[in-house]
Amino acid sequence: VINLLPAGVAKLSDIKISANWMASPDDSQRKSDLFNTVKELTQKVCKPWSIAIPVGKDSLSMKTIWQNNKKTNLSPQSLVISAFAKIKNVSNSITPQLINKDELVLVYLDLSKNKKRLGGSILAEVTQQTNLETPN
Repeated sequence: VINLLPAGVAKLSDIKISANWMASPDDSQRKSDLFNTVKELTQKVCKPWSIAIPVGKDSLSMKTIWQNNKKTNLSPQSLVISAFAKIKNVSNSITPQLINKDELVLVYLDLSKNKKRLGGSILAEVTQQTNLETPN
């Protein structure tokens, strides 16, 4: 949304989102978590702001089994959302690129409740960090 609003999107309902659900709903808790996530997104975000989800994908087999069905690894359930909108002039958009200017204000929003669990993330892989806790 950072570069959609200044690009000329007149109202939030002009924005559409693509939702990519990734989960392995093998037990009642994981099924419940997936259901509640869909419900929260649709009822508390999309419906009040009139935002549609015309595009999406689900990957509901995020589980690996090996060694003759003795070992199992479940990937963390996640949702990746991409926003898009029709705009009149693409040259009006901005990017979240950091620049070295005194008036730059950088805001950190801690959406993890200070848990900062990055195990299995691309950041952990690139920085070669191991033994990090994986989000549940």
